[in-house]
Amino acid sequence: MRYIMNMNSSGFDKVKRGVKTHGYRLYDRVGRHLKIGDEILIRLEPELKECILVQIVGVAHYKTFYDMYADFFDVDFKYRYRSINDILKETFHHWYTEKEEKKYGAMVFKFVVTKTFSKL
Repeated sequence: MRYIMNMNSSGFDKVKRGVKTHGYRLYDRVGRHLKIGDEILIRLEPELKECILVQIVGVAHYKTFYDMYADFFDVDFKYRYRSINDILKETFHHWYTEKEEKKYGAMVFKFVVTKTFSKL
């Protein structure tokens, strides 16, 4: 399956350079569909003319965002945040409610860039 996602320039550049290789999200109806082998077409906002195609190579599910971020703190967060609670304040609490977290849980997916291109 192929999905489409829009991303700001900061995140897009990190994916393009291979610095960002994980996606973190709610394990809701959208997250449950993401499987190893799926592709995500990431489009650079706002013009959506530059794109990166990534393939999902790993998926893990967690009961809470705290548990997930604890497992990946040293991999993706230790240079940007002082603690897991700081990550939660700046990310999870902006996008999801605690009620949603309790209902669905969290997920992380690992991806690799397979192609970069510009749309005409």
